[in-house]
Amino acid sequence: MTASQIYDAAFGIYRRGGGGLIRLTLIPSAVVYALAMLAYELVGKDLLTTGSTENALAAAGELGLTVLIGVVLAAPPVLAAYSLMLALVAGWTAERTLGREPDPRALFRRAVSRLPSLMGVVALVAIRVCLALVVSFALIVLSALMSERLGAQFVVIVGIVGLVSAPVIMLYVFGRLCLAPVIVFLEGLPPRQAVERSRRLQDELSLPTRQLGRGDLIAVGLFLLTLVLQFVFWWSFLIPTDMLQEYLASAGVAENSLLWMALYRSIAILAPFAAFLLLHPVLIAGVVLLYYDRRIRLEGLDIQLLAQSVWQRGEADFEI
Repeated sequence: MTASQIYDAAFGIYRRGGGGLIRLTLIPSAVVYALAMLAYELVGKDLLTTGSTENALAAAGELGLTVLIGVVLAAPPVLAAYSLMLALVAGWTAERTLGREPDPRALFRRAVSRLPSLMGVVALVAIRVCLALVVSFALIVLSALMSERLGAQFVVIVGIVGLVSAPVIMLYVFGRLCLAPVIVFLEGLPPRQAVERSRRLQDELSLPTRQLGRGDLIAVGLFLLTLVLQFVFWWSFLIPTDMLQEYLASAGVAENSLLWMALYRSIAILAPFAAFLLLHPVLIAGVVLLYYDRRIRLEGLDIQLLAQSVWQRGEADFEI
């Protein structure tokens, strides 16, 4: 499959029975989104604020302690909810790819049975992806500390490198390791073996007949596409709401209106949640389709034979 075909198939998960998938992932998606919003309110807003240069280290230590407490308290429920959502979408996509109608109850039971391993691999991938934030944060704090001793140009360069390096490294690591949770769910491998297998499947290889490109670029492209669409979806609600609020305020209608503020806050919260609920499963489905495509290309997986095995035995055997 080409990248465009994988993208089209990923967005096609809602074409048939999409309502069932939304109902299946509604609760875990809501838990993930609520905890993510809480983390942003407590930590994210102050992530790049260090105050004066004299207080840069104190602010960095305070922020680091806040992040540590947030991780300890929020990580277990976030990992459990996100791993469950990932397993449900991956299982749904796998069933559809193999020509079966997904059974929500069977998918849920299988997802729960694999939940500990999925939580482990999601945590392992998240830690490796977020290590880039540590490097970026260290460079930003260094630029704040060196602002009085070194020239302004050096400080600006260090700060820019700190800001740019994090997303670049994070996208690279995500592209390399994104298949690991799917491998754990479909093949039952331990987390560390799944990470290594994800790297091998995403590598660029020279086959006897052709050169097979890297698969991580497809995953990164789909991630950026769904991220942009989530922001577009969100702002398509917020911009008209802001314009209407300004108009009513200028007319003296919405001054100190509790009802209007409640409506505005509801849209500000529910619009990004709806975007996350609808578009993040597209990313997971695309990763599952990429997994199948890489196995077919690299290992000669016979998808039709695998589908026949599913129909005959009721469950696919993905073991290598």
